[in-house]
Amino acid sequence: MEQQMSFEFSQSPFRQRAKRREPREELVRLVECTPFPRKRANERRRLAFTRDLSLSGLQVAGDYAFEEGSLLHVVLHSAQGKPIVDGLARVVWSRPEGEERHRTGLFLIAKVDRGQVRTRLSANAA
Repeated sequence: MEQQMSFEFSQSPFRQRAKRREPREELVRLVECTPFPRKRANERRRLAFTRDLSLSGLQVAGDYAFEEGSLLHVVLHSAQGKPIVDGLARVVWSRPEGEERHRTGLFLIAKVDRGQVRTRLSANAA
């Protein structure tokens, strides 16, 4: 008796994503990232863009790799360019994306709201 192999790519364990504690929203915003505390003069502010946001963190893409576990002072800007969230974040992970691009996962440790981030996530949390 021959058994036929079937490949169900939609059911592949490699395509499954871990369940998230919070929903994420794909939203592109400018983010300023500065190492905290600054230890050397060449540790300057880096610019990145959000790939997604959640209530406790964000994923950014930029041209610089941040060290996992390090702290960053982050300032998230609105679509109009105004700073709306100012806080301290921990680098959870950092991965290369292409030759000169990097993706970084940030967990917000402390934040000071300078306005309201208008997303579906913040509307649902209220």
